[in-house]
Amino acid sequence: MALDPVVLRKVVNALERAFVDYDDLDELVAFTLPERIGNLANKYGRHNNVVLQLVTKVDAHGWTARLLAGARALRVDNREIFEAAQALGMSAAADSLDTLQRLITPKMPDFDPQLLVKHITELEGRVCRVETPGNLGTGFLIGPDRVLTCKHVVGSVPASGITLRFDYYVTTDGKTTPGVEVNLAPGGILAESPPTTKEEETGGSSDDPRPADCLDFALLRLASSVGEAPRFGAVGPGAARGWIPVPTAAPTLAQGDLVFVMQHPMGAPMKLSLGVEPTGFRGLNANATRFNHGVNTLGGSSGSPCLDRNWKLVALHHGANSNGTGLAGSNRAIPIQRIREHLRALGQEALLDA
Repeated sequence: MALDPVVLRKVVNALERAFVDYDDLDELVAFTLPERIGNLANKYGRHNNVVLQLVTKVDAHGWTARLLAGARALRVDNREIFEAAQALGMSAAADSLDTLQRLITPKMPDFDPQLLVKHITELEGRVCRVETPGNLGTGFLIGPDRVLTCKHVVGSVPASGITLRFDYYVTTDGKTTPGVEVNLAPGGILAESPPTTKEEETGGSSDDPRPADCLDFALLRLASSVGEAPRFGAVGPGAARGWIPVPTAAPTLAQGDLVFVMQHPMGAPMKLSLGVEPTGFRGLNANATRFNHGVNTLGGSSGSPCLDRNWKLVALHHGANSNGTGLAGSNRAIPIQRIREHLRALGQEALLDA
């Protein structure tokens, strides 16, 4: 049943003033509804019209009470949201403001357990330890036979001296698998870009502009199509390892957004780490060539994939900033879109696409 026009206007006005831009509305929808805001409201247009479009479509799905419940949790002391919920007849709205539950960390999403297990299982099959005679790092599949890592991990070692170890992790019974060793194809270093000299010597700082051609990445070709083969111990449908797609458009993150890093810290069996406000995404440097984040990493983590809350690749982790410790400092990565732009300029963009 469509909302009464008076109630509709009260709900729209309350949401418009409590969630002041499209990003605010995106956060509200992401945490309360099973649909993304892009399928519910057009980003472009006057904010009041965007909110009206959102509420109208949400109401058509029968989700208005759910949307307002989420709004109450995100704006727990907002009187207009409280009154809009009352006008809708939500019984919870009659509770004391002080007794309601609240989201302590609004940017930390809830996870559906089965989907979480699926994403982690897929991801652990696509990340590998990168081994050279003098160094250990991390890498990840971006195609059936291509791995992305950091240039400083492989250094000047020829392809014949680089080994990739997949499926190196601790199992559910506490045992560590030996992993699966994979060699590179002859001439298997397809493309690369160095770190800056300052990064190699001192670590640099989070806001220094970096030359656009110093992106600290190496793209490797494997001797076999590992991405099309089964994961260690996997059988049946869905056993194929797969790879992490490189997005064609620049991902959008806001300050504090969740960041995942799947890594081999200190060469250890695979670990999944995450950060969310204040240890999630911390912005880009001055010329958008470095992606700052607060996720814990160690030596050996360079070359790890950084992913957003939707498990989409956003950056290639490559080091730590030297401008402080704790919340004053950050780790840093290379925005994945910068790597795509670099290879596009060289006529090699197709290397990133399966």
